Amino acid sequence: MKQIILLRHGVTRENQDAVIQGQTDGHLTEIGRRQGRAAGQHLSRRRIDRAVSSDLARARDTLTEVLVSVDVPWSTDVRLRERSFGSFHGRLRDDYVQAVRDSDIPAHTFRPPDGEDLIGEDYTMVHDRAASFLNEMLADPGDETVLVVTHGGIVRHMLAYAHRLPMTEVSRFETDNASITELQTTEDGAFEIVRMNDTSHLSDDPELAGPRLGMI
Repeated sequence: MKQIILLRHGVTRENQDAVIQGQTDGHLTEIGRRQGRAAGQHLSRRRIDRAVSSDLARARDTLTEVLVSVDVPWSTDVRLRERSFGSFHGRLRDDYVQAVRDSDIPAHTFRPPDGEDLIGEDYTMVHDRAASFLNEMLADPGDETVLVVTHGGIVRHMLAYAHRLPMTEVSRFETDNASITELQTTEDGAFEIVRMNDTSHLSDDPELAGPRLGMI
């Protein structure tokens, strides 16, 4: 059996300002770093064999804080990056929401215009990355516990995939900053949800537990 612990990165300045980060690095706040340390202290009670992180700085920096308490080998994987928002990177989240509304295109098929350095992705492109990562976990027969530090969008797509729901259902899932979602493989080659959007490890400090901020 394989256990996959999904940890969303800690809060960033961009989260606080409702600015789209997407596939730009983002900047953890001091609270975001403390959230990472709190997650590490919580996870230190578990046997964890290795960690895999998105290569974006806000995820890697969160993992750095976790590794203070959890000493495991780690690597990065570009499939764990947040959705790319193309020309909307660095703009307000409300600008993107309005653009989707004005387009008359369903949100899951809307592809943001490409930016100078980053293309725009629609839901299918993100879902395929998330599914590819999980399918690789399924294909590996070894029993292990893997910590995956990633982003809200990827966690939501992984949950939809694990639930065997269409990608149009990703919006039903909440993934707060530094929340933990856990999946485990089953004997019939599927996933079951052990816990979802768990922030109990932050509850001792009101600063770490809230407020709820945006996904991207």
